[in-house]
Amino acid sequence: MSRLNKAFLLPILFFLFITEAFSQDASIDASIISVQHGRSTPKPPAVKEEVQSTLYVSSNPSGAKVYLDGTYKGTTPLTIEGISSGYHQIKVEKEHYRDETERIYFSGRSKRKFHAHLVQISGYLRVYSDPSGASLTVNGNSYYQGSLLELDEGAYTVRAKKFGYEEKSQTVYVSRRLTTTQTISLDRAIFRIESISSNRSKFNPNNTGSLASVKITAHVNAPENGIMTVRYAGGEEVFSTPVSFTTWTEQMYWTGTDNYGNIVQDGLYTIEIEAGGHKASCLVTVDSNLVYPDLSLTNGGTGIGSVASAESFPDDSSFLEIGAGIIMGNNIREIYQVPLSLGFLWSPSDCFELGLAFRPYLNGEDSVINFSSSVKLSFQTDLLNNATFCWGVFFRLGFATGPLYLPYGIDAGNGSGFGAVLGLKFNDMYIGGEASLIINPTSGLLTHSDDRIWKAGLALKSSLTTAAWAFLPP
Repeated sequence: MSRLNKAFLLPILFFLFITEAFSQDASIDASIISVQHGRSTPKPPAVKEEVQSTLYVSSNPSGAKVYLDGTYKGTTPLTIEGISSGYHQIKVEKEHYRDETERIYFSGRSKRKFHAHLVQISGYLRVYSDPSGASLTVNGNSYYQGSLLELDEGAYTVRAKKFGYEEKSQTVYVSRRLTTTQTISLDRAIFRIESISSNRSKFNPNNTGSLASVKITAHVNAPENGIMTVRYAGGEEVFSTPVSFTTWTEQMYWTGTDNYGNIVQDGLYTIEIEAGGHKASCLVTVDSNLVYPDLSLTNGGTGIGSVASAESFPDDSSFLEIGAGIIMGNNIREIYQVPLSLGFLWSPSDCFELGLAFRPYLNGEDSVINFSSSVKLSFQTDLLNNATFCWGVFFRLGFATGPLYLPYGIDAGNGSGFGAVLGLKFNDMYIGGEASLIINPTSGLLTHSDDRIWKAGLALKSSLTTAAWAFLPP
């Protein structure tokens, strides 16, 4: 190529290069400007729609439970929709039939069917007793005599029990699709006393109501007539009465009197039952000093009103307390809360007691449930002129499911506390007091705060009146 031609081409190539570069920059800038001004929005990537399948499940007999991959779906006949592609496990089960399980593959938008022909694996059992009227159980479950019971094939234990007859059990095999009938013949029982017990180890005949007697419970296996005899420690008979056994459990009472209606002296007595050539006995103590004080359950243990008492219950005693009330608001026609109470106290000894209480404070959505407990140790010393000095200490612990919507400082059983009780008894009168410190009575047991109050109380009890005053300084 000549030198002239080369000189001519160089300007042309330079011009084309500049033009192409400018056009690329311009297109980039235009693209940026269009995005900034929103003139054209790029299309989002296409979302692939998941293809799902449908399965129709039936069975013979119908009404079987259907599970898809272990999840219950309903009973047959049943249509299951929205099944993803891949392998899935179908299980069909019905009581007294063998389960059917199948692993099915689903691909695309398919519609599949699965029919389970269930095989019965049960039979029927009918049981009677001779004589009739016995209580029957099959594998420990109660059974109504003569009714038709469907059971899976296998061995079962049938037990029959009737008063006056020896208990008997038999093993019965139930075959599938067959009805098995079984009659259990019972033999007459020889009378025997299985056990004898009393509801309390000691009692005071001078008390009132049920506290003035002892209940004797005897367990026997057959009908018989006999006699109950009460003997003093030395063997001397003080009371006797005929008894008749007509059922498994018979109860008899002794009021602590002799055959002439006189209250017997204090001491240990043997209560003996003799019937059908068999004897059984238990021991009971008569104690005229045994007194159950008229007390209720407070947050600090037994007491009068809301004031804990220094009195104590006799050893091995317990009681259950149920209560209800109404708290009015500022308007006397407005019910602020309805407090309920369920309390239990156990006194294993005459100086120790354990109390538990469950107290719902009902007020619609603002209802609060309170649980409280207490432990009290109390002692007494006899003084002159039939007077007794009582004293003790207690510890209490309680919590609530929410804030107690009661006026601040009220003793509702929440929080923790400890205190002391003092009292004086003479004749039928008691006067005593309580002093205690309660921590977090309203904010809650587990709350860190300075919420605490002092409580002081005074209680008076006599045969004519009972009164209690409690002071809770803010």
